[in-house]
Amino acid sequence: MLPTGPALLGHRPAPGIDTLRRTVRRGLEAVPEARHRAMVAGVLDAGLVEQAIARTESFDPSVDLARVRAHTDLLTAEFETFGVAVPAATRNITLMRALMVPIADEALSFAVDRIWVFVTNIDDVNDVNDALSFYKEAVDVEDFRISRIHRRAVQEGIPYLAAYRRSVDSGLEAYRRVLRLADDEQRPYLERYMTAYVYWHLHCRYRWQDVYPDLTMIDV
Repeated sequence: MLPTGPALLGHRPAPGIDTLRRTVRRGLEAVPEARHRAMVAGVLDAGLVEQAIARTESFDPSVDLARVRAHTDLLTAEFETFGVAVPAATRNITLMRALMVPIADEALSFAVDRIWVFVTNIDDVNDVNDALSFYKEAVDVEDFRISRIHRRAVQEGIPYLAAYRRSVDSGLEAYRRVLRLADDEQRPYLERYMTAYVYWHLHCRYRWQDVYPDLTMIDV
């Protein structure tokens, strides 16, 4: 059953997102299965997604969207020449690279986009990705059922929220570990990379605007 009370959460909001609007009812109505809907509601009530949003609040990237579109078209045509059909996600991947690793040089940026499109389409694994994609998967039903978080909850007989928290904790530990390994010169670049990765998922994929309409969608 969908919640009928106020759309605002009962938990204390993360710093910096006091005015963030949530359309909980509209977001949950898009999840077809009642059991999945309850799992999604539990995660939203815990405020974990809002913590991710707060982490990216001060991130204000400047991206050349015309270049993103041009690179996407060139890469699609290039791969097709070799008989390789790249998915529609190529545009998202190219935008992700522009957000995470801004490169002024045209030739270099295109070379990196080519690598990312190929590699990302082969290997899309990231605990962070699992934590940020769960709502979109719940809307699609089957994706939610086979997702790693849901399978972990079922296999271990634990609440979905507990399995979700484990992915969040694992992702945050990976984030901290990367920063610990970096030297002072590398650290700001790696921190931007990882913050932009979260930002890309929130603003460019996964339908979060259904729940948080203030998260503007970046579309190229």
